[in-house]
Amino acid sequence: FKKYLIYGLTDETYALLTTMEPPEGSDPELYDFWITFFNQSYWTLGSTLGALLGTIVSFNAPGMDFALTALFIVLAIEQVKAIKRVRPFIIPVAIIILFTIMGKTDDLLILSIVISSISCFFIGEKK
Repeated sequence: FKKYLIYGLTDETYALLTTMEPPEGSDPELYDFWITFFNQSYWTLGSTLGALLGTIVSFNAPGMDFALTALFIVLAIEQVKAIKRVRPFIIPVAIIILFTIMGKTDDLLILSIVISSISCFFIGEKK
């Protein structure tokens, strides 16, 4: 199962696997497998249908950028609740705010991820 779990990993799968506990009495590895399998299946099927239908159906999706941003905010909030550590989330937000004020908005996502990751390794979380 382990190789497939690595192969099928997505943001949504990771969020579910790190915030949900398997039902009592179930095999945790099998539980993780099915979550990964269904998430990957939905993703693959949805992408395939979108590619096929996208050539036939005209679809105007105003607000989609907001919906995706909201999704990732909800996932981040659930992660904070699950791991009870705020620093990995505050650092990238602070970096984005600082660089936006400075007018440096190119590659903010990559920059905030790299700096946040490095800071989490070198700055321990106080318990």
